[in-house]
Amino acid sequence: MSSSSEMEQKRKFDRLKLRILLLPNGVCSTFLLMLLLLWRDLRESDGTSVTEGINVALRGIANQSSTFEGVGLASKAIDGSLASNYLQKECSHTDKDYEPWWAVDLLDTYHVAFVAITSRGDFVNQRLNGSEIQVWGDWYSHHSRCATIFSIGTGETRFYPCGGLKGRYVAVVIPGRREFLTLCEVQVFTLPLPGTNIALLGTANQSSTAQSFSEAGKAIDGSLASNYSQGQCSSTDYEYQPWWAVDLLDTYPVTFVAITNRGDAVSESISGAEIQIWDTWNNVHSKCGTVISMGAGETSFFSCGSVKGRYVAVVIPEISGFLTLCEVQVFTLHPPIQKTVLRVVLASAVGNALETPESQDLVLRNLEAHIETHFAADTFNLTRGGYHIESQAPAVKEETKTQDCLGI
Repeated sequence: MSSSSEMEQKRKFDRLKLRILLLPNGVCSTFLLMLLLLWRDLRESDGTSVTEGINVALRGIANQSSTFEGVGLASKAIDGSLASNYLQKECSHTDKDYEPWWAVDLLDTYHVAFVAITSRGDFVNQRLNGSEIQVWGDWYSHHSRCATIFSIGTGETRFYPCGGLKGRYVAVVIPGRREFLTLCEVQVFTLPLPGTNIALLGTANQSSTAQSFSEAGKAIDGSLASNYSQGQCSSTDYEYQPWWAVDLLDTYPVTFVAITNRGDAVSESISGAEIQIWDTWNNVHSKCGTVISMGAGETSFFSCGSVKGRYVAVVIPEISGFLTLCEVQVFTLHPPIQKTVLRVVLASAVGNALETPESQDLVLRNLEAHIETHFAADTFNLTRGGYHIESQAPAVKEETKTQDCLGI
């Protein structure tokens, strides 16, 4: 949140606090203020690991080796749109150059976490095969290779980890041949990763558990540590078609999944594993990606194209083996709404004024109305889950003034 929005939120809160303190005697102003203070504190303390990444390419300047027919401008690849039809002027496009290139000047030096490439969606997307994603320290020099695009689907957005490579320019180059280079979007993300890792909110399960310290939950503990022998990873027994899955507890559009492989031994055992999105339990809705191979302790990213689902699973199909996962991160750009349960005991100084459910609901609706009206809290809800009636009004100290909530 920016400093200006923080100040505005504080001003709104202070104005509401003043209004509550000046409420007429018909409303429990002290109780309202206490509830609002608790609600504000709960809103500001978020228990999820929200990682807000920044696509720094959007603020940069793009260039390329040439421009095909004056239409496929380099800037089309950093316009913030994933639209992928070149014929509708949605992509950049070079001439058929020898070793064509496209590059964005980020205007400052950054540690690049990963790059997302959106390929052409109408046809000839295979032209990107073999292209390299490079991070340059200076213009066209001192470069490090982030990744190679071996293949990419039509109109697909695929993520390539760069491991925090430091540089000012990010480039896509097709080395060693004469070719057209077409890019429909290039996103450059700095650390931390973009979106919310909603796997941290979920519950994990697996087809079996190899040892007591390799339970399914080890793969969503928020740690990228990858030594199985030190109890840092989940693992199944050796079995036919082993699987692991996380219940996200709600349906989300999954942007991408990050898998961290075992780092101490047998890292090749994950080869061939499929990442699947299920809309219901064990019902394959969409395949997000296949792990062709991964290095020891490596974290790889798999683009899921915002497929909606409640469960994310990793399955090794049609063979027997162990399935070991040291971390599974499931990212969405639509973070979950924070849900907070706040238990409040209501009491009245007037005998049995709060005895009926109707009178209790009246109190709750009044509180909601004040908070929603004065603090723009449109997702704030109070629910009466039960009540306990005191036989007598609670004792009141002489120096304390009391009043009835809503005059009941």
